[in-house]
Amino acid sequence: MMDFTALGTLKGKIEAKLHGTRLEFLTKWITAPFFWIFLLVFIFFLFGESVFYVLQGDTVSYLTSYQDKNIFRGELHAWRTPVYPYILRGLSFLTGEKMVVGGTLEFPTCSGMFTVRSLILLQFFAFLGGLWLFYRACGKIMKNSTILFGTVLLAGIGLMQNTRWISTESLGITFTMIFFSMMVFYLRDPSHKIAIGVNLLSCFMVFLRPVFLYLVLLLVPFWLLRMALGNSRKSAMTGFCFCLLTFLLLGGYCKLNEQRNGFFGIASVATHNQMACIIERGFYKNGASPEINEFIAQLPNDDSLLHGPMISEVLKYWSYEEVQQYTQATIKKNFVSYVIMSLKVMWWGKWEAMWVQCYALGFLDLLFTLALGVIFRQLPWIRLTTWGIFYGLIAVIYMGTTCDYIRLVTPALPVIYVLAGRYLDLLSVARSSSPEAFVAYLKTTL
Repeated sequence: MMDFTALGTLKGKIEAKLHGTRLEFLTKWITAPFFWIFLLVFIFFLFGESVFYVLQGDTVSYLTSYQDKNIFRGELHAWRTPVYPYILRGLSFLTGEKMVVGGTLEFPTCSGMFTVRSLILLQFFAFLGGLWLFYRACGKIMKNSTILFGTVLLAGIGLMQNTRWISTESLGITFTMIFFSMMVFYLRDPSHKIAIGVNLLSCFMVFLRPVFLYLVLLLVPFWLLRMALGNSRKSAMTGFCFCLLTFLLLGGYCKLNEQRNGFFGIASVATHNQMACIIERGFYKNGASPEINEFIAQLPNDDSLLHGPMISEVLKYWSYEEVQQYTQATIKKNFVSYVIMSLKVMWWGKWEAMWVQCYALGFLDLLFTLALGVIFRQLPWIRLTTWGIFYGLIAVIYMGTTCDYIRLVTPALPVIYVLAGRYLDLLSVARSSSPEAFVAYLKTTL
C-alpha cells in the first residue's frame, strides 16, 4: 500500500522551498536601490504631467518621411534618417491606427491615440532600461551609495518627461545613457564584445539622429590612443576595425543618398541648418560664392521656419550639391568668426541662461580633468569620455542650427547629472577618507 504520508511530507518540503525562494527573490528586489528608483520614476511618469504627449516641430516630418518609401529597396528620404520614422510606421502597423498631426501651429493635435500611447510607453520603458544601465555604470565611478542613488533618481525624474515627446530627442537621451554606460563598462573591463557593441551602437544612433555622427568621430582618436598607449591593445584594435566598418557603412549610405537625392551626406537637414546659420548670422555677406551672396542679399528677409522660404529660393537656381559646397566653403572661410558667434549664442542667447551653469560645470570639469591627468601622469579616460559626449553635442548643435537649442541639446543632459554627482561623490570621499585613500580614489576614477 502506498505511503501517502511520505508524499505529503515531500510536497510540504517542496512548497516550503519554493516559498522561500520566492520570498528571497522578492526581498532581494525590494531592497535593491534601483527598484525604488524605478518605482518613483514610474509614479512621476503617471502623475507628474498634465499632458500625455508633446508634439515638436519635427514630428510631422518623422511621421510622413517614410510612408511611401522602402529603405530595403534603397529608397531614402533626403531630410530624415530611417530609424525613428520606421518605429512610428511599425507601431502604426501593429496597432492598425495611423498617427496624423492636425490642429494649428500654436495648438497642434494628434490622432491615433492608441498608437501615440504605445509610442510613449515604448519610449518610457526603453528609458528605464537605459536608466538601469546608467545606474550600473555610475556605480563603477561613484563610491558613495547615497549620492549614486540620488544622482540616478534625479536623472530619472528630470529626464523622464522627455519620453512624452514624439521626436528623436526622447530616444536620443536613452541611447546617450546607454552609450555612456558601455564606454564606462569598457574602460573598467575592456573586452572585444563591448568594443564591437560601442561601434554598432554609435552607428545606430547616427541613423536615429544624424547629429550623433560626432560620437563616431570621437571613437577614432579613442581607439587609436588606446592602441598607442598599450591600454587593452587587442580589444582596442577590434574597436578600431569596427569603427572603420562603421565609416564604410555610413559612407555607403551617403553615396546612396547622392545617387537617390543628389547630395553626399547622411541627411539634407544638416546643410539646410548650416545655410540658415549663414543667413541668420550674416556670413553670406562674405560667402564663398559672389553669385549666391548677391542673390541672398536681394531676397526679402524671412526668418520663419529656419529661413526656409529664402533657402527654397536659393535651391530653385542652384543644386543641392552646390548649396552644400557653398555652406561648407563659407563656414571654412569665416571659421573663427563663425565659432565666436556660436559661442556668443551659446553663452548669451535669449533662452540659454538656464544652461550657462551646465556649460560652466562642463568647462570646469575639463580643467580639473587636465590637471589630474598632469598630476598623475595618466590619461583621464572616463572624465575625457564624459566631457567629449557632453561638449561634442553642444558644439555640433550651436554651430549647426539657429533655434530650438534647448530641445536639441537635451540628449547631453544625462552627462550633466554624472558631472554633478561625481563632484558630490568627490567631496564625500574627501571628507570621510584619509589623504592616501582620497588620492587612490582620484586615480581610479579618472
